[in-house]
Amino acid sequence: MPQLVYTMQQVFNRIDTRGTAIIGLYFSGEYCRFCKEFTPVLVDAYEEMRSNNIDIVYVSSDKSLEQYTRYRATQPWQALDYEDVELRMSLRDKFDIRTIPALLFFDTTHGVLLQSDGRDQIGLAGFVRQ
Repeated sequence: MPQLVYTMQQVFNRIDTRGTAIIGLYFSGEYCRFCKEFTPVLVDAYEEMRSNNIDIVYVSSDKSLEQYTRYRATQPWQALDYEDVELRMSLRDKFDIRTIPALLFFDTTHGVLLQSDGRDQIGLAGFVRQ
């Protein structure tokens, strides 16, 4: 069965983008040690990001709904539904996500990729600003 290719506008239609100029897709999973180390760093930056009209959306790589539910409890941002496997896989393929955690930032007006190395930028405290 061919995999669908989603536009970023189709992705944005599944989440709340009101008042948000930039969306970061956060590819991560509870089973990943590096993800579990990076998520608290991202949580710490999140409040300031929100004040700059930036939001995050979790794109799960979790192996089970139980992992997803546990890991989501540590995250204050939105998430794509765990059950929407086709969308999550399509995004991983579209943006060639080979390792996690990965964080990509997009303009919500045009769906343009602004930054593909968001993880490194957050780690350096130089995250995207509008």
